[in-house]
Amino acid sequence: MVSGFDIVHLFNLQTPLTTLEALKIAKEKKKKVCLSTIYFNIHSLVAGVLLAKLHSIGLYRYNFVKRSLYSLYTFSAAPIFIFFSEVSKKFSDSPMNPFFRKIVREILLDADALLPNSLEELNQLVLDFDEIPFNVLREKSSVIVNGVDAEEIENFNESCVSSNIKGLIKSLKMKHKFIIGEVGRLEEIKNQLLLAKAFYRKNDYGIILAGLYRKDDSYYKQIEKISEESKNIHVIGPLSRCDTLYLMKNLNVHVLPSLRETPGLVTLEAASLGTPVVSTLFSPNNEYLNNYAFISNPLDLKDIKEKVELALQMPEYARTEMRNYVLKNFTWERAAAQTAEVYRKILRT
Repeated sequence: MVSGFDIVHLFNLQTPLTTLEALKIAKEKKKKVCLSTIYFNIHSLVAGVLLAKLHSIGLYRYNFVKRSLYSLYTFSAAPIFIFFSEVSKKFSDSPMNPFFRKIVREILLDADALLPNSLEELNQLVLDFDEIPFNVLREKSSVIVNGVDAEEIENFNESCVSSNIKGLIKSLKMKHKFIIGEVGRLEEIKNQLLLAKAFYRKNDYGIILAGLYRKDDSYYKQIEKISEESKNIHVIGPLSRCDTLYLMKNLNVHVLPSLRETPGLVTLEAASLGTPVVSTLFSPNNEYLNNYAFISNPLDLKDIKEKVELALQMPEYARTEMRNYVLKNFTWERAAAQTAEVYRKILRT
C-alpha cells in the first residue's frame, strides 16, 4: 500500500510505538515522511495524570514537581514494563511508557519533516530533546496552523439544529442572565470541574458542559455530584456537529480552562462564531488569538471566574474583529496550503 505514494504523512507523538512502526515501514520503502507532531511537554503529561489520580492537581503549577514526578515515574516504571507484559501491553503506546523519550527521539531524527502546530510546540520539542542539536529539529520543522472550516462557519444554517438543543438554550436563557459553556470530553485535562466550582450556585450564570463522558468514571461522578447540588450547572453529553455550532454561537462565553491545548479547536471555532473565549495559559495563545482571548490560570477558580466576567464585557466590534481574524488566518484551507508547500520542499531534496 505504501509503495504507491511518494510521501507518508504521520500524526501524533502521543502514540509513539504506532508512529514509529509506520515510520519504519515508510523508510523501508524509501518514502519521505512528514510528521504532525501534536506534542505536549512529557513531564507535564505524565505528572498531570499522576497528580489527577492523587487528587493533587494543584501541584501541577510547579515545574520542579512535574519534572521530579516524571523522573521518579520513569525510574520506577521501567522494570515493571520490562517484566510485566500486561502492564506493557496496556500503556506502551502512550506517554506513560517510561521509554517514551527514547522512542520519540528516534522518530524525530528519522522523519524528513516535522509539522508542529505552533512555534511554542516546536520550542518545547527543542527543550525536551536537548540531546538533539537544536538546528536539526528547527531546520526540518515548519509550523502548520490549526484551523476552522471557514465555509462551514460562514454558511452555518440553523435548520439542521435539533429541537432539543434549541429548547435547552431557550430555557436556560430564561433562567439565567448569562450562559457559559465548555465543549469537550469530560476529563481531568479539560478541567470542567474547576469551571463548575467557579460558578457553583451562582444562579446568574448557567453553565453547560457538553462532551463525551463515561458514567463509571470517577471524574464524571464528581461533576455529576456538583451538578445535582447546584441547579445552574448542566451536563448534556456529546452533541451533533450542527448542535455544537449552535450551542457555541449562543453562549455568552466559551471557556476552555484545560491543562494543555494547541490552542483547542473548540476555542477557535467559538471565536470564529463571534463568541468571546476564555483560554488557558497552557496554550500558544499569542500565536493564535493574539489579544482576543481572555487567558486564565486553569488551577485558580477565582481567576477563571474573573476572566469570564471580563469576557462578558467584550464589545461587539471586538467580537467581530476576532471572528474575522480567525476566519482570515486560521482555516483548514491555509493549513492545507502550508502542508502542500512542505510536501513540495521535501520532494525536492
